[in-house]
Amino acid sequence: MVWNPWITKGADLNDLGDDEWKTMVCVEVANIGDAALRLASGASHTMTAMFELPPTTRPSAKRSTTS
Repeated sequence: MVWNPWITKGADLNDLGDDEWKTMVCVEVANIGDAALRLASGASHTMTAMFELPPTTRPSAKRSTTS
């Protein structure tokens, strides 16, 4: 699940600055749809997730040389 609080809910988050909602995204794991789980009262379930970002390729900084 991927979400963003947007301006209204972002203002309610104490650890989020006034305009930080613009560059914030929350990624959470969830059991939904066909994978949805229903737990009996007192039961528990543990989920784990691994997120991996590929390495970024940045162009070399162009250096100007003066004589």
